[in-house]
Amino acid sequence: MAEKKSFGEALRTFRVAAGMTQKQLADAVGGIRQQNVGEVEKGKRSGFARDTVERIERVLGLKAGELARHLPKGHAARELAETEVPDMGIVWGSPPRHVPDPVDGATFKLTGRWPAGTFVLRVSGHSVHRYGVHDGDVIAVEPSEEQVSGALLIARQGNAYTIKGCWDGKLWSFSRDDETPKEMDSREPYQIIGRMIGIVDGQRGFLPIPRIKPAPKKK
Repeated sequence: MAEKKSFGEALRTFRVAAGMTQKQLADAVGGIRQQNVGEVEKGKRSGFARDTVERIERVLGLKAGELARHLPKGHAARELAETEVPDMGIVWGSPPRHVPDPVDGATFKLTGRWPAGTFVLRVSGHSVHRYGVHDGDVIAVEPSEEQVSGALLIARQGNAYTIKGCWDGKLWSFSRDDETPKEMDSREPYQIIGRMIGIVDGQRGFLPIPRIKPAPKKK
């Protein structure tokens, strides 16, 4: 296994990969000088304040926490890279089927800031691909029972989690071959447990409000 880089080494690697000089980085980030960047890269100082690390990551086009994970233990910005949340198992991006219960104690490491109680699910199926959610994606879910219009919600049906659309106070089911969602059968028992807020591992094409277009109402 390759030896983990120090924060300064990682900063230099990412900066060079972005084609930026120390001065260009300092100017783009703001609030720091070229000298500060040089001192950090040479290991003469341990790093920057949390908000500065966040700005550096954005300027360099990095994912939240991608640079912060190289900071020394105990640094305030390390939490950008070290949040463990519950891994609740599979969610069906297709009609729900019986699935095993989640593994007790399973977790997933998130980077960045997430709402309290966030958990992850692993998508199985292709029916929500037109909304940027693909088979194999790991999605972040904010616990909520609210029916947010236009959002993708996670509902529990029997022993399975499934992705539903919400529009006009109604839930809509997805099918891989259908161009538009179909209104969910109100006789089918379900419980809304959360709202999808991001893709944390996968193709990352998801929009928080994906402009769901339900099937036209019958005349």
